[in-house]
Amino acid sequence: MYADHLSAVASLRLNVALTRARRGLLVVGDATTLRNDPVWACFLDYVAAAGCEGSLDQDGRVLDENGKLFTAALFGGDEEIDE
Repeated sequence: MYADHLSAVASLRLNVALTRARRGLLVVGDATTLRNDPVWACFLDYVAAAGCEGSLDQDGRVLDENGKLFTAALFGGDEEIDE
């Protein structure tokens, strides 16, 4: 019972954290590990379906699923990020 309560509290906190983002949200974590939790698994499925899944390169820059730098359009601009 106590574990169920903690799981519900953790799910509520995650929901609040994910839905409070006003301009954008960047989640950094290991997808394999996060998928062990049903709430995170659902979120990761949603992100993948929306085409917003990416990774980080060795310099910590955000890459899209094709290994290219995310464009600023995803962050509210309309120019590609140059580096």
